[in-house]
Formats: sequence, C-alpha cells, structure tokens
Amino acid sequence: MWKVVYLLALETFVNRHVGISVGVYGNIGVGGLEQQLRYRDCEPMELPCRGMRILIAEDDPLTLGLLTELVRKWDYETISVNNGDAAWETMRRDNNPLVLLADWQIPGVHGDELCRLARTRLSAKPLHVILTTATQLTVESKVRALAAGADDYLLKPYDPRELLARLHVGERALGLQVELRKRVGELEEALAQVKQLQGLLPICSDCKRIRDSRDNWQTIENYLAARTDATFTHSLCPKCLDERES
Repeated sequence: MWKVVYLLALETFVNRHVGISVGVYGNIGVGGLEQQLRYRDCEPMELPCRGMRILIAEDDPLTLGLLTELVRKWDYETISVNNGDAAWETMRRDNNPLVLLADWQIPGVHGDELCRLARTRLSAKPLHVILTTATQLTVESKVRALAAGADDYLLKPYDPRELLARLHVGERALGLQVELRKRVGELEEALAQVKQLQGLLPICSDCKRIRDSRDNWQTIENYLAARTDATFTHSLCPKCLDERES
C-alpha cells in the first residue's frame, strides 16, 4: 500500500512541478521516470568552476527531495534547505561558487530579499540566482526580482531539460566570474610589483646589493628576476675589460 501512495505522490510532483506526464500504472513506472529525468545527453559542461554547488531552497518536502535527487543525477553537488533563513546562512558560510535555486515565495527570507542580501553583503562571492515560482509573473514583479539581484527565473511546472539548460547558463556565468577574479588578482599582483620597482630602492653604495621588504640583501639580478620577466646575460663593458687587462 505504501508503494502506491509513494508512486501517486511522485506522479503528482512530476506533473505539477517538473512538467513530465507519467502514468503510475503504465509502462513507464518509476524506473522509466528515472530514465527520463537523467537526460544523460545533456551532461553539465566542463568549466573552470567544476566545484560549483547547487543550493536548493524549497519549503515543500516532497518537491525538495525529488528536485535534489534530480539535480544530483546530473552530477552536481547539492545543498538542500527548506526555508529562506537557512538558505541565507548557507550562502554566508559557503565560500565556493554557488548557484541558488530558490522558490520565490519561500518562508523566512523570501526570494527578493535573498537576492538583495547576497548582492549587498556577498558582492565578492561568485553567485548565480535562479528563482522559481508557480505564480504568473507581472512585468513589475519580474523587474523587481531582477533589480534585487536575481539572474534568472523559472515558471512551474517546468521541463527538466529547461532546468538543466538554465543550470548550464549559471555554471558558465560562474566560470566567467571565477576566471575574471583570477585575472584581476594577477593584475593587482603585477601592479604591486611595478609600484615596488618604481619606488625608492635601498641599495648598497659599495656592493650594489638591494634590500627587499624582508630586510634581505639581494644582487640586482636576483631582485629584478623575482619581480619582472627579465633574464640576464653577463659580459664585460669596454671600461671594465680595459681595467681587467691592465
């Protein structure tokens, strides 16, 4: 009996929230449903942020469980919470690139406020926000959510292929964010070295060694080689050559 109840609940979720029509007693069954939900021909793309996680925020327990299982079948790491407060705490603690897949009307910190908090207090965090809702959206509500910081939205019921495609978009956007932050860090480091070379250099008037920021004395060649791409070859200038021969 419990199997029948579970299958009926599974059919209700899929029809209402995911968008696949499944006959519980037909030829498809649970195994066929799982096969449909896999979509192995649409694997997540290989991008620089393969450590990306999906934070799923959904208050309905059945929807949360099945949606989590669906996303895991696509080889994503998932974190599942059932209210907006827990979603916000997870976003604050998790430093990894993150896609937030949240119900718009989730209890606690709701969708718009989650976006607003993330964009104001976690501005340096690689984050992509997808809001989901079963309510028909007005232009004003769409504008409000996007202005608050949402990147995308999905109307329920949705097809799993559309969800996967939008996760691909989020993964691609996060990959670009991570790569951009890496490039900015490299440029800032290079700029710091340039500024250091442009400043006053403490140099020994006798041996011509340079003192670095750690109070170590280095030859000019070693000092410049550590801070630039310059390479050195050694020879004698005419004056030094004459002095050595005389």
